[in-house]
Amino acid sequence: MMENDILRVLVVDEAAIVPRVIENYLQQLNLPAEVSKSNDPDTAWDSLKTGAFDIVFLDAVSEKVRGVELLARLRENESGSGQEAHVVMMTGKGKEAVEASMREGCDDMVVKPFAIETFEAKMDRFTAKQREKDLKTLKSGDVW
Repeated sequence: MMENDILRVLVVDEAAIVPRVIENYLQQLNLPAEVSKSNDPDTAWDSLKTGAFDIVFLDAVSEKVRGVELLARLRENESGSGQEAHVVMMTGKGKEAVEASMREGCDDMVVKPFAIETFEAKMDRFTAKQREKDLKTLKSGDVW
């Protein structure tokens, strides 16, 4: 992702308010973004297979979304592709969801509901990781 690019964001949560909150926070932080939304695992998986997202916000535990399972499928699908979405798992539940998400390779976690300051910290972490990735690409000479 380049600085002047539009962020490609996928939000997967059965609660309709969550994508709206994330869109609102992105606007307040002046982060141009194209936000795709899904409230079920099948639609989310179709989106993940067909679209390259910079950052994915996944509900870790809900009967409908099953984010930990979706994360496992995503990481398996990305394996060897050289592309890996930054995944932030969202949970309102306990320690088990956090541990399962970490095992499956999430990049970050956030407890719902979250304030804009928390969201901004997550986006800062994402941006730092992207810069690090870009530097590795430059150092390896892949751009020439």
